[in-house]
Order: sequence, then C-alpha cells, then structure tokens
Amino acid sequence: MEEWRQCVQWLIECGVLAPTHRATWPEAQVFDLAQTLRDGVLLCQLLNNLKPGSVDLRQINLRPQMSQFLCQKKHHTFLGACRTKFGMGPDDLFDARVLFEVTDFLKVIKTLSKLSNTHLAIQAGKRPFPNANARYEEEDDDDDIYRNLEDLANECDLADEDDLYDTVPVEDEDIYGDIVGVQQPIQKSLSVHEKKNYVVKELLDTEKNYVEALNMIVQYFILPLRNIISTDDEQIIFINIQDLFNVHKGFLQDLEKASRHQHTNNISKCFLDWKDRMLIYGQYCSDMQYGQDHVDSLCQRKPEVRTKIETCQMACNQGKFRLRDLLSVPMQRVLKYHLLLRELIKHIQKTPMAPKEEKEGLEQALAAMQDLAQYVNEVKRDNETVETIRKVQESITDYPEGKDLSDYGRLLRDGELRFKNQRDNNVQNRYCFLFDKAMVLCKPLRRSSRMSEYIIPNCQGDTYSLKDVLELSDQTIDECRNAVPEKGFFARDRWNHYWEMSDKRGACGWTVYVKTSELKRKWLEAVSMALDNLCPRQLTQGKGATHQLEMYTFKEPTRCSVCSKLLRGIFYQGYFCSVCGKMCHKECIGYLEACKTDAPPPPPRDFDAQSPAKVRMTLTPAPVLPPRNPVSPRIPTAPSPLENRHMIVQADRAYHGIPPPPIGDRKPLTFNDGERIETTNTTDREWWEGRRLRDLERGWFPKDCVSEHQPRQVRRSSTGLTSKRQSIGYEDAFLGEQNERRKSAPHVQRVTVADLNKYTWYTGQMERAEAEKMLDSLSMGVYLVRESARKPGQWAISLKHKMVKHIKVNEHNGCVFIAEAKMFPNIVELVEYYQKNSLGSSFPGLDITLATPYKEYKNPQNRNSMPPANPVPTLSRSNRRSRQYHPIGTAMAKYQFAARDMRELSLQEGEKVTILSKAGGDQGWWKGQRADGKMGYFPSTYVEEVDE
Repeated sequence: MEEWRQCVQWLIECGVLAPTHRATWPEAQVFDLAQTLRDGVLLCQLLNNLKPGSVDLRQINLRPQMSQFLCQKKHHTFLGACRTKFGMGPDDLFDARVLFEVTDFLKVIKTLSKLSNTHLAIQAGKRPFPNANARYEEEDDDDDIYRNLEDLANECDLADEDDLYDTVPVEDEDIYGDIVGVQQPIQKSLSVHEKKNYVVKELLDTEKNYVEALNMIVQYFILPLRNIISTDDEQIIFINIQDLFNVHKGFLQDLEKASRHQHTNNISKCFLDWKDRMLIYGQYCSDMQYGQDHVDSLCQRKPEVRTKIETCQMACNQGKFRLRDLLSVPMQRVLKYHLLLRELIKHIQKTPMAPKEEKEGLEQALAAMQDLAQYVNEVKRDNETVETIRKVQESITDYPEGKDLSDYGRLLRDGELRFKNQRDNNVQNRYCFLFDKAMVLCKPLRRSSRMSEYIIPNCQGDTYSLKDVLELSDQTIDECRNAVPEKGFFARDRWNHYWEMSDKRGACGWTVYVKTSELKRKWLEAVSMALDNLCPRQLTQGKGATHQLEMYTFKEPTRCSVCSKLLRGIFYQGYFCSVCGKMCHKECIGYLEACKTDAPPPPPRDFDAQSPAKVRMTLTPAPVLPPRNPVSPRIPTAPSPLENRHMIVQADRAYHGIPPPPIGDRKPLTFNDGERIETTNTTDREWWEGRRLRDLERGWFPKDCVSEHQPRQVRRSSTGLTSKRQSIGYEDAFLGEQNERRKSAPHVQRVTVADLNKYTWYTGQMERAEAEKMLDSLSMGVYLVRESARKPGQWAISLKHKMVKHIKVNEHNGCVFIAEAKMFPNIVELVEYYQKNSLGSSFPGLDITLATPYKEYKNPQNRNSMPPANPVPTLSRSNRRSRQYHPIGTAMAKYQFAARDMRELSLQEGEKVTILSKAGGDQGWWKGQRADGKMGYFPSTYVEEVDE
C-alpha cells in the first residue's frame, strides 16, 4: 500500500477523516488528500485528538479559507505544536509554504509519519505508519505520484464544502422554543379575524417570555457573578444584555398598549419606532461566540468560577440549560420577528375590506425587521473581516504606526506575485495583499532552514517587511489578453502569465507575473472588483456622474438616501457625496437624484481597527425614517408569475385519464377518489403535474379534481418560562420556509423502542452532553441515535464530523425527517438512507454519511464490517472545483446588487440567476450562479423566484 494511502488510514483512525472520505476510494489520487489538508484545519484538529489542548481551536477559523495567509497561519500553528508539544525536531517538519503550494507533498507525508511514531501518538493508541510490511514505490514512482500536484493546486481553489451562511438545524433550536415558548397551532375553524388576533397574541406572549429570559440572565448570572469575575470578563461574556433587557422592556410595554386596539397599525408603529434601538444586536451577535468561548475558558482555568456558574444554572433552571446555551437566545429572537410579521400579513391580506394603510403599515414593519436581520448579520461578518486584517497588519513587522490596513478597505485576495520594473527589468518576488483601495506589497521574511523559530509556543505564522503600497486610484490595468506566455527565464519556472500596471502620474510601471492562466483570471477578477468598489461604473453615467462620491466609513448606523435601508457592516458601508451629503449603497448610486450644492457637514467616520471592532451607538433613539417598501417606487419590477406550489392534495373525485391532458406529450396521472397526490408543477391554470404517494407514479391531471389536503397539526411539547406544555407555532413552522418542500409522504410504518434496541446505532435515552463526550475523540462518521432525556419520544442523531453535530429528527404527519426535502416512514429507514447518502444533500457543509454505528465502532471485530457508502466520483483534473451544487430554482433580481467581495455575486435589475443553495436563507443570503457562470452569494430579499 502506498505511503499516502497508509497516511489516510491513520488519519481515519485518529478521527479527523471520515472512513468514507474520497481519499479512501479505489480511484482516489494523492491530490485528494493534499487538497483536504491544504487549509490546515484538520491538521490542528489532529493534534488535539492525539493530545487534547495542543492547539487552541478557538483561535482557528474552522471554515475552509481561500486566503494563503490564513491557511499558512494554521500550518505554522500545527508545526509549532509538533515541536513544542510532541518533541519533533526541525528536520522532521515540512515548510508551511510546501503544503499550501503542494510543491513537496511527500515531505508532508513524512512529517505525519514522524508524528504517528511519537510517544504521545502511540500512547493515544494509534498505530504508526508506514507499517513494517508496507510496499514502497521506487523513488521515481514517488516523484511521478507527486509531480503534478503543484499544477493542480494552482488550478483548484480549496474545497469550499461549508456554505458561507450555513444554517444546520440542531437541538439548540429547542433552547429558544423552551425558553421563549410558542403557542398551539392555529385552528382551521377560526375565522380570518380570529387567526389574526391569534398571531398578535403569540407575538405578545413570546415577547413577554423573552423579556423574562433576559431578566433571568441578569438576575441569576450577571449580578451573582460580579463578585467572582472581573469587569472585563463580564463585558466579554454578557456584552450588552443589560441594554437589550432595557430596550425590550420598553418595546413590550408599547406592544401591550398597541394590542388593546383592534388596528394592527399600532403594532406596525411599535416595530418602526424601536428598530433603531434594536441595532445594538449588531454588537451582541458579533461577540456572542467569543462570549460563549470565554465561559468555557474561564470554567477550565478557574474551578471556583465553574462551581459558581453551575450553582447559578441550578438556581435559574435546575441545570436544564447551560449559560453558554442561554447566551444564544437573543440572536435567535431578533432573527424571528420578520417570520411573525409575515404570518400576520398573510391573515390581513385575507381579511375582507382590510384598510389599505393597515396592510402598508405591516409591510413597512416587515421590511424594517428584514433590514435589521440583514444588518445584524453584516455587522457580525465585518467584525470577522476586521479581525483578519488586524492579523495581517501584525504580521508586517515594519508597518508604520498611525495608519490601519483597514483604511484600505476589505481584503479581497492575497498570494505571491512577481513584479518586473518596466524601466530596468528588475524582477522582484512580492507577497501581495489586495484591498479595495490598494495593493500592499511585502517581502516575506523567510525562516531558517532548520526552523529554529518553532521553539516558540503558539507560532503565529509568516512575517513580512513592507516594500510598497500601490494605490489603485493611481493605476491603469492592461490585461494583455492577446499576450503569448513569455518564454526563456520565466518559462523555466512557469511564471509566464502576466498583466501590466501603469502609474497615471508617470511613475514606474510594472509587469505582474503569475504561474497559470487560471491564477491570472482570478487576480484580474479581484482587481476589477477593487477598482469598481473604488470608483463604481455608475459614477460615469446618468445622475450619478454629478456627485463626488467616495467609499466612506460611517461611525453610527446610517440609512441610504435612496432606499432608506441601513448601510451594511461596520466599515466602508457605502458611499458619501462631499458636495450634497447624500449617502447610499453602491447599488443605489444609479438612482440618486442630481447633486445639489447645499451640503450638510459629513457624518462622523471614526473607526478604530486596532480595538475590538464594535458598532458604537447609544440607546438614544435616532429619528425614525420611513423604511423602504418591499417594492421601491423608483425601481420597477417584473409582474409576479403564477406561483408554483409543492403541496399534498387529495382527490375529490376519481380521474382515469378522460379527458386527456391537452398537450400531447403529457402523460395522464390516474387516481381514485380520496387518494393523495403531491403536486410538482402548478403553473398551469387548469392542469397540474404531480405524483401519487402510494407508488410515486408521475403525470398530469385536472386541477379541479383535487383540493389541498389538510394534515393534522403535529405537536411537540416544550416548557416555557411559565412551565406550561406548549406546541409548535408559527415561528418554528416558518423556520423551514427556505427549505425545499418535502418530495414524498411515504406510507407510515411504526417502530417501537424494542425494535430499535437491536440496532447497533441506537443507545436509548441519553443527554446531549453525554453523547458529545462519547463521540468527541472518535473517528469522523461515527454516529449514534438517542432518545432525548429531556423530551421522551424525541430522537436525535449525534455524529462526529469536524466537531460533534447533533441533528434533531422531526416528525410530521406520521413521517420522520431531518430536512423536509426527504421524508421517511420510520427512523430505521431514515438511518439506512443516510448510511448510503451524504447529509450534505440536506445540510450544505455536512458532506458525510452515517458511516459507523457507535456500538460497532467500539467492537473491534465489527469495526470494518460496515459497507462503504456510495462514493461520489473523484473529480478529474479538468473539472476539479468547489463542492458541486444542483440548481433548485430560478430568481429574477428586483433590485441591483453590488458585490463587496469575491464571495458575493453582483446582480443587475431584471437579471436572472440560478439558485444553488438556500442554506443561509434565515440569515438573508442565497447562493446562486449567473448566466456567465459566476457563482456567489446575494441577498434573498433582492430577488423574486420565478418559474422557468
């Protein structure tokens, strides 16, 4: 067995690769392993699996990264821990650049082999590799295996297997349901007016419970802990929960006053009046993860703090929820207001003779809460961006004081380039950080060959010396599209693809070289985005050309002068005209009125990137401006097509193919009276397409033969603050709104606990924490199914992925599912399906099967008896790319959207985009692909789904 394949088996045994990982497939290539390790995340997790605490994973971004700088920081962290924690010598370690560039992957394999033979690795019970009976290739064979890896690495981006805005449903959702509580499902027999009042009551009841939850955190945790933790610790953990409590006390009082009147305009006004004061959620949601991690850190380091927190948890809720779980409730609450408002609007629209202003008021409130949700997410995201830029600045040893790198905008791309001076033909290797406003050119300060620096614990990565800053506003770019790759010196080491940059002021010009045409395309695409961010094309045409606009950082939350929506993020959120004082999004520049000269003073723009990035604001309410309506009067939209609905219908009368469907190639779907069908196409006004649920036969039938089937409402018990048993309501029902509708409702086959006990994956009743402890140190893909100890009858799957994941098994209409797109008659069939099919089809980012039942893993005789899951074919060199998506719909842009970085997708008004993923729908983002093949993220509220 080749040494790299032995390495794969060792990594599986160490619990960082799944037993069914693509590197295990017969057709796998060594690049499959190299691409998996390039990001550095699995290497850091590997050390922690061998010796817990070797690497502080809280300092590691666990999401795959495209940045070479960030990847190599993780590589250095791994190498430093190998030296200081595992006693490995400098000659045993690969160079960090070797792994990212894959120039000597054999050296990486040798390092991992040395690691497997260390005392700590053997003590952990892991068999080292290579084994004594291994078959080795000749040296030439090794060279052949590893020879083209660098070429593949240059062509392929790192695997982006996790969605940027992934939202995997886990049991934490129960925490919100149990604490805030929801009401019983609305009864069909109620009148439209009663249904509307029911939603209003749910809004009030859940808000009361939420205010009580915030008060509970203040009274049972913040105040008692003040005697034992420092003020700084309190600020890190609880952030601004006291301010949130004060805001929501006032908001609740206004809601209660408004509810005493029958007119919902009063409720709409509450949301509009309090929206500005809810902007403090931006700071809370940005820092919540740090607060939760700090709780864990304090409990590990200080036993007295751990004891006190456990005492507080018992006093608060009998230990039902941990403090870190309670800290997640505010973020869940603020992202649910628009769901309730949407449900309220639905019933208002069905109310006969409902006042026009009532509907418009609710539409404005909905737009305001959607805007708030998107703002909160963008503030959180910008905080992460600023933290990355801070790390870059710290790595430049001679960066001048008094200027922050974040002044140059967002980091769009980084990597090694070669610059040739066009005056003297002098060639220089430079590490380039490309920002919105400039290219920062550095010289890497190389480490010594024996890597003596690795004696330093927690090694932070490469360091650089600043050599030049090329302001993009001073440069013109020539793509040299028809240029033939250079030969001679540059051809020998493949740096023969280039473009040219010329200084507008007459200074020296540069020829910039990269290794491949693909790298040239990606760099030019990033430079083009930077130039367009700096000087948007809308400034050269129409009324936009009359303004003096510049990218601007607004200190306080600011609204766009065009659409009245909040400017997103915490720095360079939009554009400011120095003449007339208008402020707007990039995509709104084209809709600005002509510039006027009576300019107000510019808004404050202080932004301190060296301190923790916060949105600085007070609780004093800003004047309320009218929020943007869902359809702007300035931006015409296309008429909405007939909606295509996927639903279960029931036959009111039999249909046996007479009359036949009017279009000749349409096959009739026959059924008997009372039979159930799932619709798949309802765009025709008289004929629908669907499939019979009893055998999934598909065809067309007359629409008037069926009516919508009303399944019984499914209840799940939950304990609110009032300790009353409550059931699922509107908020939980709408959580799955962005998911695909379920595709079948199979015949129900009940299973009992006695039936389950014979399966090696079933463990009976078990707490979440116990399951986590059992799986945490095991291989990826090991799983178990347990019954919730808190909610008997509720199942959950616990699975070892990169971390232990807990996925709730839902039940509806007698069927079970973990995602509505796929329903099963019982838990056994659900497990069997996901043993063979990746969970990634339901949860982007969880690309793994239920590979090994826990009991079989613990039994060595049966450990290798599991059949492998059906593999996905390995990508060839010509089509290796990020994870593959399948279109799930089409949308048309209602408004123009301008991307701010390389992960986003710019859209023009009226442009069609293929929807690839709605995983981030609850956070306001979808992933899509334009007609030109460009993929990226765009705001879901900027588009309208259409039928093709």
